[in-house]
Amino acid sequence: MPIAKRSKTSRKRSTKSYLLRPITGLSKPVILGILVLASTLGVYAVYNASAATGRPDIVAAAKKYVGVQEKPNGCNCGGVINSFTAGHHELWCADFVSYVYHKTGHSFTPGWRIASTISMRSWFIRHKGWHARGSSDTPRPGDAIFFDWSSKPPVTEHVGIVDHVSGSTVYTIEGNTSNGVHRRAHTNYHHDSTVVGWGRM
Repeated sequence: MPIAKRSKTSRKRSTKSYLLRPITGLSKPVILGILVLASTLGVYAVYNASAATGRPDIVAAAKKYVGVQEKPNGCNCGGVINSFTAGHHELWCADFVSYVYHKTGHSFTPGWRIASTISMRSWFIRHKGWHARGSSDTPRPGDAIFFDWSSKPPVTEHVGIVDHVSGSTVYTIEGNTSNGVHRRAHTNYHHDSTVVGWGRM
């Protein structure tokens, strides 16, 4: 006896009815739990993707000031530098970082300005955003990176903003360097004893 073949139409209907068949055997709490878990994992993935890129808004804001110079050189003052320091004539690398963070909505609290690199590092430590050189962490765009050239044990004498990292070189935008705001490159940063670490908002 010849075997009857199912038509393409019947096959499509069968598949469609299977796909639309409701899931059975799961209670409402279980289904709700699955939906909550899926939602949480989705938010976590988005958060990690954002964290991996750093804070490009901070970098973009810092770049606008590259080339700014003290007037006259050595005065710790002049033009927009007076805004960085809120009118104080002082070493202003930390003021620059504070100002850029403030203008991009990432202000230090309380207040927006931390004029001391030591105090700024302490702020990051208190707020769980500190990463010491030699850790497994990699600086991200917008991080505040701290330097020390002479003190033992290391403290912090200077701070800049991370632009990006390429290989073993960290590229920065720094205020109060050569009497202005300039780009710098620090090679082999993970083994460079002048790099103390970096802070992340």
